[in-house]
Amino acid sequence: MEIGSLRKYQYQIIDPNASEMIDSTLLPNYHKDPFDRLLIVQANCNDAIFVTKDETVKAYSVRTFWI
Repeated sequence: MEIGSLRKYQYQIIDPNASEMIDSTLLPNYHKDPFDRLLIVQANCNDAIFVTKDETVKAYSVRTFWI
C-alpha cells in the first residue's frame, strides 16, 4: 500500500508494544491465531476498528468492520 493511500483512508500502522503482546496471550482462547489476537488487542488499545472477514473475531469485544 502506498503512503498516499494510508493518508487518504486514514489507515495507520501501529507497531505492537510489549504490553499489547502480553495482553494478547491473556484473551479468552476463542481464536487460536496469535497474530489475530494481537490485532484485537491493538484495535482496543488504540480505539481502532479491526477490519476482517474472520467470523471467530465476533467472540471478542472489539469494534469491527466486516468485509
